[in-house]
Amino acid sequence: MSLFSLLRKPAWEHRDAARRADAAARDTSPELLQKLPDLARNDADAQVRLAALRRVEDLSLLGDRMRNDTDAGVRAAARQRYLQRLGDARVPVTERERVLRVEDDNDILAQLAVSAPEPELRQLALERVARPGLIAERCLKDPDPALRLWLLDRIDGVPALERIADAARKTDKTLARTARERAFALKLERGDAAASRERALAICDELDALRRAVASTARERADALQAEWNLLRERFDETMERRVAGYFTALAAAITAPQPRTAASAPAGATPALEHDGHLDLPDAPAPIPAPIPDLPTRDVDPALIALLGELEARADRLGPRDLDGIERRWLARLSQAQPLLDEERETERRFRDLAERLRAKFAEAARAREAAAAQIAPTLDALQTALDAGKLADARALDAELGTLRKTAGDAMPRALSLRMGEAARALAKLAEWQHWSNNKARARLCDEIEALASSGLHPDAVAVKVREAQAEWQRMDDSERAPGSGETPVTGLSRRFRALCHRAIAPTRAYFEKRHEVRAAKREEFDALLDEIDTRLNDTLSPPALIGVKRRIVDHLRRVDELEPKQRGELSRRLRAGLTRIDELLSAHEARAEAAKRKLLSNLKRELQHVDLDTALERARNAQAEWKQLGRAARGVDDALYQELKALTDPWFAQASDQQRAAAESDAAQQAEARAILDELAELAQGDAEALRAAESRIAALNARWRALTPPRAEPEARDAARRDGGARGAARGAADGRGPNTRGGERRDVRRDDRGPRTRDAAPRRSGPDERAYDRALEQVQAAQQRAKRERAAAELSAIRDASRLCDQLEALTADSPQSQRASLEERFEAIVLPGDAAAALKQRFDAARDPELSLPLDGAAGDAGALAEELVVRAELAAGVDTPADARELRRRWQVKRLAERLGGGATDSAAQTDEVRGLLIAFAGLRGVEPALRHALATRMDTAVRSVE
Repeated sequence: MSLFSLLRKPAWEHRDAARRADAAARDTSPELLQKLPDLARNDADAQVRLAALRRVEDLSLLGDRMRNDTDAGVRAAARQRYLQRLGDARVPVTERERVLRVEDDNDILAQLAVSAPEPELRQLALERVARPGLIAERCLKDPDPALRLWLLDRIDGVPALERIADAARKTDKTLARTARERAFALKLERGDAAASRERALAICDELDALRRAVASTARERADALQAEWNLLRERFDETMERRVAGYFTALAAAITAPQPRTAASAPAGATPALEHDGHLDLPDAPAPIPAPIPDLPTRDVDPALIALLGELEARADRLGPRDLDGIERRWLARLSQAQPLLDEERETERRFRDLAERLRAKFAEAARAREAAAAQIAPTLDALQTALDAGKLADARALDAELGTLRKTAGDAMPRALSLRMGEAARALAKLAEWQHWSNNKARARLCDEIEALASSGLHPDAVAVKVREAQAEWQRMDDSERAPGSGETPVTGLSRRFRALCHRAIAPTRAYFEKRHEVRAAKREEFDALLDEIDTRLNDTLSPPALIGVKRRIVDHLRRVDELEPKQRGELSRRLRAGLTRIDELLSAHEARAEAAKRKLLSNLKRELQHVDLDTALERARNAQAEWKQLGRAARGVDDALYQELKALTDPWFAQASDQQRAAAESDAAQQAEARAILDELAELAQGDAEALRAAESRIAALNARWRALTPPRAEPEARDAARRDGGARGAARGAADGRGPNTRGGERRDVRRDDRGPRTRDAAPRRSGPDERAYDRALEQVQAAQQRAKRERAAAELSAIRDASRLCDQLEALTADSPQSQRASLEERFEAIVLPGDAAAALKQRFDAARDPELSLPLDGAAGDAGALAEELVVRAELAAGVDTPADARELRRRWQVKRLAERLGGGATDSAAQTDEVRGLLIAFAGLRGVEPALRHALATRMDTAVRSVE
């Protein structure tokens, strides 16, 4: 590495933002790669942060920058990069899931829900986004069937389910069937009359089918249908109840179990069950029975016991305490007839007792639940009344639904005294709902007006579509707020029909735009097809690496623009483009293998040629080898770097010998440049100094100028040219080897460039002459002089401001009357004494101020006041003329006379520069400020004009 490289800072720390941005975009050094996150966060220039962000891959950093960066362009680029990384399949899925779980931007979540390549990521995004329209859209369009079914489970609106079922009936029959079933189940759950009647008729048909073909599972299915009918029974009249009950009776007659044996066949010692305290007690297990006499015939297991156990098991979920008592009575009666029991019958008895005990425990728990629900009714009713008083309809409806559940759970345990309060609460809830409906209708009318105004708003079609969707969502929210829990769909009203018509009318003008966009996307598709055809015909071994890289860049560019196509076409085209990239990589690998073989042969020949040769011959052959190396193309990255290190090991010793000849001159140049930089730094520090330092800067500038002129003068031009011809080639080769860098290559070609502290320079160019940079010195000196001028202008402006302030205080003091408070006069005197006036203005203003202290002595005669007013008018006109500002119409004649006089003075050689102009206005201001005897009204008007003239030259 050269000495100049050691002395200069890295490019990413350069003061020039353009240099830093270029380094952040192109440099590949490890130090820069580690600093990229810091540059993306903390660099003062937006272009540098933007260049760093384009190379950053940390999703957390990108998410931070797209929200918190101060520049809108950087935030937009960070957002684009963030979305690209989230949708990049090469980024680990776990990392993208981690970031997506904490993302709260609905737009980003919505875009990933559509474009993420993995179904898991799309599902995660859809879980966190709250857009019903997007969920319904992806339920139809997502490519993953399982995800479509999962999305269907999140949709609770019956109209949406019906639309999905209709749209998917030809593309996804499973989805369509599931959507129809869910829509029907929701209708049934919400008490829809048509759906309830349809289900009741279906139950009748199934019962009739079970009656005609009695199967082994007929009883279990009948019990399930009975449970479902119990839930639906309250919705129908007696006619439907009798109809369904007839089907159940007919089925029961068809599957009735065999009749039990008569009481006469019961054993003599059988004991009937005893009833205690309103429930049945099962008898203890019978005593062991002796083994039957062998010659007596044995009996089979009593089927009635098995049937009773089966009935208890089948009806366990629907039994009440009374039903259980009835089954136990029948069991005890049958059990007494079956004595002595067989082993199978004892097992049946044990199972019956266990199930009965569990049911008794269940009934006891249900009773406790009823009591707890009854106890909760009063607090819930109080909370409902509070919500009604506060006008919270949603909370009131939720509490009303909870109250209905508690009332249903409590049953007969609910206190009757609460029924009246519940009725009053129900009426208050209905009234509140009416008021809510009235308020919502006002909002609906406003939405209709807004949608109606969209037709003439001139908005972009996408904006029109967004506003329509937002209005529809708000309309749906109002419908949902009015819909009671468990109720059916919101009825269609004239206002809702008007809203739908207005939405259709607002969207109608945008169809041409969307059709045009479809045409544009079709044209883009043709462009993609042309590239794919070119890939199919041109990709072969005859293309050079630069041509292959050019085609590869075009493919990558088209992959980035694949969003410009129709969504259905993006997947197939992306796959074909990526196949083209794979083919290009294979061809580039073949070129790299050939280049590797040629470079190994070149190294072998050079190693043989460099044995036993002098320095000049060795340098010539090394340079020839480098030139040939550039023509051979580039091998694989790691292999090419290793081969280049072998080339350097052969050529660097010879270049090092040539480099020794340049070190002495380089060290001298470095010392001279360091001294020059020190002088320039001192000048820059002086330019940034305060006003006092700039006033006394002339001696320091002279000293620095002497030091600058004492630097070593540059060599004569002929001498420099001779030195360049003598050692230009050797210097270039030696410097290239000393830098330790391989050839700069791209696409198999290299540029032979060497760098020093003055920037890139070709090896064959003549060396730059040594010596100080006169232009840099002149610029630094100009900056110091400019700072002096600024300080001078600031002092002049401060003096003018002080003169005007003192003049205003004199005006205020002169305006005081004899009976004015002494404190006011003292305050003005104190403020005047605090003002620091320049020497030429202090005397005049002091005289005027002293005269104004005694109002009686300062009263001028009328004639003197007129002369003073005319003189003041003349001073103001002269100031306006000198400052170049307009003069009122009544004073233009006076201005014209003075303008003629000034013209005569200029023709006689008078000064006309800006400094003279400022000095003239300053003198006129001092004369005006010190003039006495001017009427206050006139002085106020003239002072305003004088201030305008003074401000124009500050």
